Amino acid sequence: MKARLIFTLVAASTLALAVTGSTNSQPLKGKTRTTVASSAKRPVYGQKVTFTATVTRRSGTGKLSGKVMFYDGVILVGVAALRPAEFLRATFVTSVLAVRTHSIRAVYSGNSKFGGGASRVLTVKCDKSTTTQDDPELRLASVFGQPVTLTTTVRAVKPSTAIPKGSVQFKDGGVFVATADVDANANAIYKTSTLGVGTHVIVATYTGGTNFKSSTASPLTVTVGKASTTLTVVGSVNDSPAELSVTFTVTVTPVGPGAGAPSGTIQFANGNTYLGSTTVNQGTLTTKLPRGTQTVTATYSGDGNFTGSSSSVKVTA
Repeated sequence: MKARLIFTLVAASTLALAVTGSTNSQPLKGKTRTTVASSAKRPVYGQKVTFTATVTRRSGTGKLSGKVMFYDGVILVGVAALRPAEFLRATFVTSVLAVRTHSIRAVYSGNSKFGGGASRVLTVKCDKSTTTQDDPELRLASVFGQPVTLTTTVRAVKPSTAIPKGSVQFKDGGVFVATADVDANANAIYKTSTLGVGTHVIVATYTGGTNFKSSTASPLTVTVGKASTTLTVVGSVNDSPAELSVTFTVTVTPVGPGAGAPSGTIQFANGNTYLGSTTVNQGTLTTKLPRGTQTVTATYSGDGNFTGSSSSVKVTA
């Protein structure tokens, strides 16, 4: 009987040691809870947005550490580290959320003492950024033929800090005249030297795009005046015993910064005596003059785009 009792005690002791050893070799990890929040409820494109993941201890002892992965749907968009503490935050900052609905999720990796876990999905909808335009700037006052530069600047309205992309349409009195791309400095530039004489109302409209809303600048009134001209006249004498025949050659030239090709009529007079006329394109007139010194004046009448001018030449036979 004594021998049997001793055997039973030894067996029970051995079994107890085996169970204790199995339990200590696989310690249970503490539980955690992960949440994620956004700094903006309804951001716009180009706005700086901070996503903050908070990891808290639900059970267990020790220090929290490890990494938090931020996902947009199934795409990993950022990774941030946790520092040891009772509960910690990890942040992911971006300014390039696309214009659509985003499903943001934070996943804590866990460590040797705590298990990982994922947050609930945070739905964030990003809208197009509103834009505004500086009033178009006219670099130069204009006369016909003078190059004119019109510049408008397209800006994203805060909180967006992005530079808009796309193009600006320019209209003159409601009529489309040009399209200019928005450059890296957010400027759209329209250059022309074909504005007619008169008043022009220029309106610049940014057409918008995937990430930006359209906008229209205030109208700009541009007044284009006639360009000045200068006239030169040269007389060529054809002498004969009976009379003096003279061929006059005239040239009408725009005065800078005006440019273009003047048209119209040039009239000739010897004092108060009308001698005849020619056109700018033809440019010559042959007429008879009495002997002696004569002063002949050529007068250009101007046209819709150029002012008149005159010049005199003395002819002696």
